[in-house]
Amino acid sequence: MSLPVERDSANTVRNARRRVRADRLSGLSAATGRDNPCPYKFLSDELLNAESRIRHGYAQVGDVRLHYAESGDAAKPLVLLLHGFPECWYSWRHQLAALGEQFHAVAPDLRGYNLSDKPADVSDYRLPRLVDDVLGLVRHLGQHSAAVVGHDWGAGIAWAAAREHPTIVSRLVALQVPPFRAWRDNFSLRQLARSWYMLFFQLPRLP
Repeated sequence: MSLPVERDSANTVRNARRRVRADRLSGLSAATGRDNPCPYKFLSDELLNAESRIRHGYAQVGDVRLHYAESGDAAKPLVLLLHGFPECWYSWRHQLAALGEQFHAVAPDLRGYNLSDKPADVSDYRLPRLVDDVLGLVRHLGQHSAAVVGHDWGAGIAWAAAREHPTIVSRLVALQVPPFRAWRDNFSLRQLARSWYMLFFQLPRLP
């Protein structure tokens, strides 16, 4: 009869650890006046351990304040992880923990997302402004260059940053998005049909 008791006890301990971690993240929210950077109240044991190696911070980059999550020693080579749409830093949580063992891995919330500032003007989200955010974050983190990893829309920003500032982007990893010229040269009606959502999101006065 002892086995169920031991199992219940273990479950109680795990749930308590999850609540403690969630409370710590809620404490960060109270201190910053911002929403909880962790979107789930209870975390799995694996993710709980990964979260314990992730820190949170803010960078004033030009006229916006960007939230970021980081892992690893700040003295090590910098790796920036740029999320896609409609995501946030949390999509890189597993990569942050793994990369942090050998690099300084940083995943920002891009402007307009999650805990980062959300300018009201549409022009504030044009590609050059987003590239400037990447450069500003590199400088804020005390580095002159970084390996940049981008997924989806983050990959589009990464391609632009590498093209315009090759000395700052030391390595480039682009997931799911080709360089603009390759996309343009291979554009077709079939591709247009697959990319309908990008046009839809640009329609004015629609949610």
